Amino acid sequence: MYTPPPFKSDRAASLAFAEARGFGLACAWDGNKPVASSLPFYLTSANDGTPRAAFHVARHNPLVKLADGTTIYSGYGIGSMAQWGPAYAALGVGHMRNIVLNDPFWSPSSFNVDTYYPTITGVIDGEYRFDASVSGLADFLKAGKKIMVWHGSDDALLSHKDTIRTWQPVVAQAADEAASNSKLYIASGVNHCGGGPGADTFDLLTPMMAWVEKGIDPGTIVASKVDASGATQFTRPLCQYPAYPKYNGTGDINSASNNQCVRHRRRST
Repeated sequence: MYTPPPFKSDRAASLAFAEARGFGLACAWDGNKPVASSLPFYLTSANDGTPRAAFHVARHNPLVKLADGTTIYSGYGIGSMAQWGPAYAALGVGHMRNIVLNDPFWSPSSFNVDTYYPTITGVIDGEYRFDASVSGLADFLKAGKKIMVWHGSDDALLSHKDTIRTWQPVVAQAADEAASNSKLYIASGVNHCGGGPGADTFDLLTPMMAWVEKGIDPGTIVASKVDASGATQFTRPLCQYPAYPKYNGTGDINSASNNQCVRHRRRST
């Protein structure tokens, strides 16, 4: 289980703590302290001198594991928590008080993930069936039906890493049918349902219709970043996981045609 460190008011010490443990940083919201968080944080200042709480966020390793090593939360991407940080805290406490325990006075100060996890899964999955059925989704794909899933890599409310982790057993169970009947797109730089620095405007409905009705594989889709006036700032390929868009080194970097979907290469040892 990941246990947050004590409050750190010294920025240098906090950065050293984060780096030593493989944690990155994400900005949060202005104020003297966060609304509520189980994440380690330190106080720093915005350009105008306003106190700001900055949070350490899992970068490489899963953020939450049970004592037996089971991963139950895969950690954030790298998006800004400025908008979603308070909502994230409120959702967690709200679910515990109003759905899991039916106790509006429950305090998160008593929370221990190993202690509460059986209760949480018993209510969320057992009573409300909020869990996604791996076998049901796999059977859906095996029947020749289509699924398209997308998630922003900078989502600061719901982890795209959790979406990937949840989707992997579906793909494994559906086997060959998963490859031919499902697509998982990770929208680089896109926050929760949109926003963020990435290209967050794209159409999945039209390609889905062409796929189902005409058998045309969606392949790579073009996504755009559009400003408030409706003008397109840049375009990027919306790549199928595990690929990501990378500039090919020539031409206009703001054009999707000059960016290609590539995969990470493992370094030889």
